[in-house]
Amino acid sequence: MFLAGFTSVTSLEKNTSWSNYWQYVIKIALHLLLPTFAIGILRAILTLDIAAIGNEQWFLKMLFRYLLVFATINWLVHSIITFIHRNKTSINISHRWTYIKYPVFVLLMFFLSKTKLPEFPFYFLFGYFCKKHQVPSIIMRLRSHKVFWPCYIMIMLSTIVLIYSMWALSRGHDFYNEPFWVLYKQYITIYYLFRQLCAFGWILLLLPLFLFLSKKYTWFSYCGSKSLGLYITHTFLLHIVIEPLHINYTNNYMGWISASLIFIALTLSSLILIKLFESNRYIHFIFLGGGTSVLKSKAKQ
Repeated sequence: MFLAGFTSVTSLEKNTSWSNYWQYVIKIALHLLLPTFAIGILRAILTLDIAAIGNEQWFLKMLFRYLLVFATINWLVHSIITFIHRNKTSINISHRWTYIKYPVFVLLMFFLSKTKLPEFPFYFLFGYFCKKHQVPSIIMRLRSHKVFWPCYIMIMLSTIVLIYSMWALSRGHDFYNEPFWVLYKQYITIYYLFRQLCAFGWILLLLPLFLFLSKKYTWFSYCGSKSLGLYITHTFLLHIVIEPLHINYTNNYMGWISASLIFIALTLSSLILIKLFESNRYIHFIFLGGGTSVLKSKAKQ
């Protein structure tokens, strides 16, 4: 969710007119919802389970909801300010009122969320602010300082300790998925605090790596460019191939080895499946969320 906010700043900031806003809504619908329901239909055909159509790819549906709500709020706030202050000097002065979209977004997403996980909007906004206020360039400048890597290692060790502490204290609780209100009623809100510390620890760890690795095109860069396709195909293969095997993951070294091997096999199979989907522009458009640009670019070829 952090990366969603981080990578969506430019496109979200352009939604100041009705035409731009409507084009953006169509774009994210084709990019996220079309492959969600297409892969759900394919799974329903293969498994003879009609319920798979609506239950497939929950994250993409949630991401679409976040982008749609934020883009709508951004367009409404800008339209209202432009209407009230018609001269340019007034609009510049009223820019401080654009910050109202952030608390409105958090409140709306809290009430619209089925799982009532109030931290997700904060992850999205944190990524949005990091990109908008040029945090990546700040990190790149700090990398040359002597204290950067010791601080980075300290954050990494602290995050590992926090994750281990959550695992040790969980005692059978699903501390990752349980909402705040459930933890509050059970008098174990400390899990919620740990969860946030772990999340922001991971963000602080992965953001510098994301920036450093993106300077050169590597295998990780390739996988990053296929992240949407990897998520779709990985989930599809997990439901179609792995779940019917009823593999019992035990909490020992054999369980960890089995899970790691399955993850590697699924990732490689997903990359192969993505290549097959990309060989046809219509399949790429429908199942991988390539958008209309895929149809136009491959038609020229």
